[in-house]
Amino acid sequence: MTESKHLKRRVRERMAKTGERYAAARAHVTAKREPDPPAAPEPVAGPGPSADAVVGATGREPDAGPGPSADAVVGATGRELRDWFALLDEQEATAWNHTQIARWLREQHGMAGWWAQSVTVSYERARGLREVHETARGFEAAMSRTIALPAAELFAAMHERLGAEALGVRTVTPPRQARYDLPEGRMHLVVEPRGEDRATVYLVHHKLEDGESVARHKARWRAWLAEAKAELERG
Repeated sequence: MTESKHLKRRVRERMAKTGERYAAARAHVTAKREPDPPAAPEPVAGPGPSADAVVGATGREPDAGPGPSADAVVGATGRELRDWFALLDEQEATAWNHTQIARWLREQHGMAGWWAQSVTVSYERARGLREVHETARGFEAAMSRTIALPAAELFAAMHERLGAEALGVRTVTPPRQARYDLPEGRMHLVVEPRGEDRATVYLVHHKLEDGESVARHKARWRAWLAEAKAELERG
């Protein structure tokens, strides 16, 4: 599909300013025009994930589930995934680690951070370097549910419920997030406000053994969240 004149003009303006090639300049321009897809929060060190880790571009590895659509990749990066795979194969990137691949995409092609991570994950899967639901940290299952409660109240309720499931609590930063040791793996809880009387709870169960374990725990936590939503909203 032919690009709009406005978009082309902005791309050419950036090319003139930065000296970038068309694809790199276009990737930057479109990344500013449209926010990156949401990604589930990751277990990270420090006081908690940034807002970007919950909604929008993360600059970190995206959710380990199915990748972005072909149209989204072309729109954000200027190339189809198969073209990026071919370029990476020319560099013998199957010998690189995740960080090296993502850095090459960013530095050599001007790819926005979240998209560099997403293309890297897709490439690793396509070349048999990782399985679906496998991240650089291992296997993990991510779930979310929006519940009609204020964020602080929802966090308190989720923390109480998860504390009853956990072997121990690793960190708590109310009303934002907490981490727990579970009988199998670890859990990361994040609560994100959606206005005054609604909030979204994100659960990331990580350090799982394999894809079969991911599927089992996804089913379990989805049912757990659905039950919690029903009970909390019923009051």
